[in-house]
Amino acid sequence: MPSPPTGPRPAPAGAAPTSRWSLPAASLPAIAALLAYGGALAGDFVYDDHGSVFGNPRVALGDWWGMAFGPDHTSLANRPLPCLTIVVNHALCGMDAWSFRVGNLALHIVCAWLLLGVVRRCLLAANLRERFTPARATWTATAVASIWACHPLGADAVVYITQRSTLLMSAGLLGCLYCVLRHAQAPRVGWRVLAVLSLALGMASKEDLVAGPVLVVLFERAFLLPTWAALHPHRRFHLALASTWLVLFGCLVAGPANATVGFDSLVKVSPLEWLYTQAGVIVHYLQVALWPHRLRGVYDWGIVRDFASAVAPGLAVLGLLALTQWQWRRRPWLGWLGAMFFLLLAPTSSVMPIITEVVAERRMYLPMLFVLVPVAWGLAQVVEAGVARISRRTGMRTVLLVAAALVPIVAAIGATRRYAPTFATGARFWTDAYHGNELTNGSLLVATILSGYARVLDQQGHPDAALVMLERAMRCERKVNAVVMNYVVALRARGRLADAEQALRHLLGEAPDYAIALGGLAAVLVDAYELDAGRGRAAPDDPRLDEVDRLTDRAYRLVPKPEFLNTRGMALFRQGRLEEAAAVLRLAILQDPTAIDPQKSLGAVLLYAGRPTEAIAVWRRLLPLVPQDTGLRLNLVAAHLRLDQVPAARDLLQEVLRLAPEHAEARRLLTQLPSPGR
Repeated sequence: MPSPPTGPRPAPAGAAPTSRWSLPAASLPAIAALLAYGGALAGDFVYDDHGSVFGNPRVALGDWWGMAFGPDHTSLANRPLPCLTIVVNHALCGMDAWSFRVGNLALHIVCAWLLLGVVRRCLLAANLRERFTPARATWTATAVASIWACHPLGADAVVYITQRSTLLMSAGLLGCLYCVLRHAQAPRVGWRVLAVLSLALGMASKEDLVAGPVLVVLFERAFLLPTWAALHPHRRFHLALASTWLVLFGCLVAGPANATVGFDSLVKVSPLEWLYTQAGVIVHYLQVALWPHRLRGVYDWGIVRDFASAVAPGLAVLGLLALTQWQWRRRPWLGWLGAMFFLLLAPTSSVMPIITEVVAERRMYLPMLFVLVPVAWGLAQVVEAGVARISRRTGMRTVLLVAAALVPIVAAIGATRRYAPTFATGARFWTDAYHGNELTNGSLLVATILSGYARVLDQQGHPDAALVMLERAMRCERKVNAVVMNYVVALRARGRLADAEQALRHLLGEAPDYAIALGGLAAVLVDAYELDAGRGRAAPDDPRLDEVDRLTDRAYRLVPKPEFLNTRGMALFRQGRLEEAAAVLRLAILQDPTAIDPQKSLGAVLLYAGRPTEAIAVWRRLLPLVPQDTGLRLNLVAAHLRLDQVPAARDLLQEVLRLAPEHAEARRLLTQLPSPGR
């Protein structure tokens, strides 16, 4: 009698689907996503999109590496893969918010398809194979993926352009799990190579995936292997998965530091205080995953400093942890969902405070499956039992089951269509944040919301109300740099240059390498010089102009923005260094041909240098970009008069009067011109 084979027990086969995908099963998640988000694609850039995408000169330069690892920190810093896709997106479609959102939605649909494949193969994997037929697994997976694809809690990741990092991270993890399942069905080394590569790409997208290798190992045990000992033959694969931590470590080391992350950031918070705070946040996440209401892009959630306030939510979280452990022992496949929930939230909910985002709905992009899968599974059991009583015909039962699944999908689509446009425009985003929060705790987040809403008020023609909001924001305990810069812009617009200079110097004392503040201070100094020059109180050797030269040089080395070059060019112009000024301004225009101010400034320099023909050429090229600009036409009038081109000057003045019939200066100049024929 032959002896039994020795050696490690081979891994059980994974998914063994016997039915092909049906078109409705594959298309329903995509249709649900398109219906939910299709109406929120138009609009503009919001919140961190400004600076990370719009207004980031590295995007136009195609410098994705500098976006990720340059000295200037943005929401995409340390995340090379999202930066690369943003640069490619811009190269294909330009700086259009709509195109970036289309790219995000496409990635979301890819994630939904990956989720569909993962859930279906999980239900047919070794540890669950006896519970599901291929048809039942397909439609259960379709229902889960479709509800997830249109759930409003995902809007923060899908419509908010900067959160492409969340989408790519999630695609990396889901792609890895799918490859693991495919390898279990057909053990080819290529699937494992793709699994490791997919997880590495996820690591290069967002730091929240730090627990990814652990999750994959737990996934194998939960769905594919009967015992922990059965993991031993896969140790080389697990070491390869662990090597992806090197990718994450490299991204963190190579990129810039973030002053709003950590226990010693702008707002000091202890490890216990962060745990107290996040206990309530986790309970909130679970509530809105089950019943999405009162969602908003920014939360003014204060830091919980006392133990008593954290007792109730803390006990709820500990109860969930205990439930996860209990389920892991009895039903590892359900325990894995709990492990995914806690391990994906752990970096931001326990280990690393992010004081500018105490609550962020995008963090629930994948963890919401912890709620959706059991609920969908439970409802399916109830509905299936009810349908079985109504009809014994398989076809009719399938129709009734699909109809029952469409109810939560339609409800989720409706909720998302109402909420997702919040991220489409800055006006709606900040108005929703202002009216959706109490704004009473004087926190850093309150300052951010007040500052954002102030910009909306200013754009709507309420500058005084905007200034009131900004002054209220400046009284909060701490402010992010952008809040101070918004305040400086308001002061500068009102001619309060001394106050603006004081605020900027104070900000630079705390953040000496903040390029925007360096450039802002240079612009304020140029404004102050020109004001004094108009009063006869300034000279070309004014020390402020030398400081502008130093400030803009330093700012441009940190972040190559064309507006820094424009400010420097104007300072050189005031110093009489006309050729240098023209060269700097041409460089700004070369970097961004759509930039308005450098072209205006270059024309002024050329006109002053006695080169009116060149000034006219520059300003004429600019005119289509600002067709309503009466000041630019008056500049052209001055240049044409230098060349004695009176008819051209008269035509321009008449254009000004068509645009602004009460324009006194244009009317005065027109009366001084010689009449035609003289």
